[in-house]
Amino acid sequence: MEKAAVWLDYFYVLLGSAILAISFNVFLLPNKIASGGVSGISTILHWTLGFPPSYVQWAFNIPLFIAGVTILGSSFGYLQYAVKTFVGTAFLPLVVFLTADWPPATTNPLLGALFGGIGAGLGLGIVFRGKASTGGTDLAAQIVHKFTGISLGLCVVSIDGMIVLASAFSYLWSMPCMP
Repeated sequence: MEKAAVWLDYFYVLLGSAILAISFNVFLLPNKIASGGVSGISTILHWTLGFPPSYVQWAFNIPLFIAGVTILGSSFGYLQYAVKTFVGTAFLPLVVFLTADWPPATTNPLLGALFGGIGAGLGLGIVFRGKASTGGTDLAAQIVHKFTGISLGLCVVSIDGMIVLASAFSYLWSMPCMP
């Protein structure tokens, strides 16, 4: 692969991760929308226990990345993919940290979900164009798939679905009782 193409891939990983992180901070987090994945876990822990989302994302993503490299080995992909994925895995929470004080773009949950979903999809699409990922529960799904034989798609949907369900229960549990 030529050097210009490699640098362009890294640019895509950084740009996509930044778009995803900003969408998270200005649309999803302020409206308590847990989209699944590690960002969903960080949303739940932020609104229920007060943990800073960027720290939660680093705390989950870095060990998942190490587990992916260790357990999946060569099936995790070639070295370029692993390095670019590590960049996305580390850079996304950094941008979440740096933009944590940005004001919400909207406090309407429907608009937050709509624009947050568009921003997350755009950001991930750009990261994927750079032939990488942002790590997270996708790596957990690949590990489950390796040991169980359950389809990768079903593993991803199951893990992310459990996170979204957990968010529903955690928000219901944390709501004040109605008179």
